[in-house]
Amino acid sequence: MDWVGAVKEGLVRVFPEDDPGTVIYTEYMDGKIVSDSLHYENLAAVYRHKYASISVDLIFVSDDDAYSFLLTYGDELFPDVPVVFFGVSGYAPAHREKMPRLTGVVEEMHVNPTVDLITTLQPGVQNIYVVNDPGTTTGRLFAAELAEKAAAYNGTLTFSAPGETRMAALCHDLKNLTSGSAVLLMDFNRDSDGRIYRDSEIAGIISDWSPVPVYGISDTFIGHGIIGGVVTGTTDQAESAAGMGADILNGTLPTDMPVSGSPEAHVVVDYVEMQEYGLPFSLLPEGSQVINQPYEGVVLPGWILLIIIVGAGALTVVVLVLVRSNRHIAKAKRDLDTSNQKLKTLFSITRHDVNNQVMAASGFLEILSEDITDTGVQPFINYIRKALKNIEEQIAFARDYEKAGVSDPVWQNPGVIAKEAGSRQHGVSVDVVLPGIEIFADPMLEKVFANLFENSVRHGEHATRVQVTASLRGDAQVIVVEDNGAGIPDGKKEHIFKRGYGANTGYGLFLASDILALTGLTITETGIFGSGARFEITVPKGRWRTAR
Repeated sequence: MDWVGAVKEGLVRVFPEDDPGTVIYTEYMDGKIVSDSLHYENLAAVYRHKYASISVDLIFVSDDDAYSFLLTYGDELFPDVPVVFFGVSGYAPAHREKMPRLTGVVEEMHVNPTVDLITTLQPGVQNIYVVNDPGTTTGRLFAAELAEKAAAYNGTLTFSAPGETRMAALCHDLKNLTSGSAVLLMDFNRDSDGRIYRDSEIAGIISDWSPVPVYGISDTFIGHGIIGGVVTGTTDQAESAAGMGADILNGTLPTDMPVSGSPEAHVVVDYVEMQEYGLPFSLLPEGSQVINQPYEGVVLPGWILLIIIVGAGALTVVVLVLVRSNRHIAKAKRDLDTSNQKLKTLFSITRHDVNNQVMAASGFLEILSEDITDTGVQPFINYIRKALKNIEEQIAFARDYEKAGVSDPVWQNPGVIAKEAGSRQHGVSVDVVLPGIEIFADPMLEKVFANLFENSVRHGEHATRVQVTASLRGDAQVIVVEDNGAGIPDGKKEHIFKRGYGANTGYGLFLASDILALTGLTITETGIFGSGARFEITVPKGRWRTAR
């Protein structure tokens, strides 16, 4: 579970979502993306307007960026409203002197206990490679904490941290780590290029690229490829803070509630990763939690086992073959998943780097075009501008295509999804008239409708309206997306779903067709040239149902 999900789970343990007496407003401040004073000022203006007529009884604040914002603007925006914080490392007693209604749970970073766990499980370790992003508020606090804690290991361990870095450089460093090293993942939500990473995502990337064991100081990393660490449950922190909030709502004054430390920390390790690196479970401290342990089975009396063995003798060879085969399949799947993750990471980094270069080239081209007065050169500048635009669109396609088929298909209401996609389309009006049905499709179904609507805008010439309807043909539902534009010539109908075909990038309809094909849905173009384009999505029996 990622950090946001863990926080929410802890809060709803005390404040259930279905409680009619509680209304919770959640604000995502995007502090990992930008946390400068201008961003805070803009947020303050939004909240000032939004909550001008809303009575707020209690504020929960989580993460250091949100906490810093409340310290600056809390008195102005929410005067006299009690504030309970958690997941915050930057608390200082002086903050409570400034804001007496403040209380909460201080996040404790168990750096030394986790390093001690590393040296216990890997007695020969000499170097700790630290992954942290000092470009964020939390990352800077963690870096300062590391500098203080690392002093306890002078002469026995060396700590190396790359600081702010691009993901490609980080992966290169990890790949070249040698035996005698271990990785400590502290906090990495943003690289130097500005790309944002979820906890589960960064843990998976780091562990995939590192040839040595990876440890972490947050429970949200565990279960995603790392060995483990000494951690306090994020959900437990949130629940503890929620309990303080409930007491405040029941009449306890915040000034009577001292700021507390995090709930008790525990050693948590992943069985699969411990086995992968051959680390001894016998060296784990008493009370350690081991996740992903294999099912132990049920211990049966000997006489029952004898009956089973005798009765199943004829099946022994088959069972042994199946077990061996299944083990090979499981190993092959793990190897394939690892390879896919590495390719995905490499692809994502490359795509991001190319996009940055395209943006830079576009900027320089605009500057260049302002200084050139030779009209004979202008067509070449326009050609370069168009080529760069095509590259941008191809990068966008690559990002979308990478997501297709990654998540399991789900039952979705096409009417709701088509309306959502249509609400973001300003080139034509979109009218959705669909029956109450659900279809079994890839989660990127919205992209299908978005691309079809975009097709009408780009190629419909005089198209002003798109209509989405459906009808039952035999045992299949046929969803029709049609516009009042120019239509598609008969000679092009069979080619428009091919990759790269079209006046622009030629990827929109190809992607739509591929997304639908993942669950056995098909798309064809049946319109009459001159009367508009008409796309028919056929949803076979078993892939649609009446909406529930």
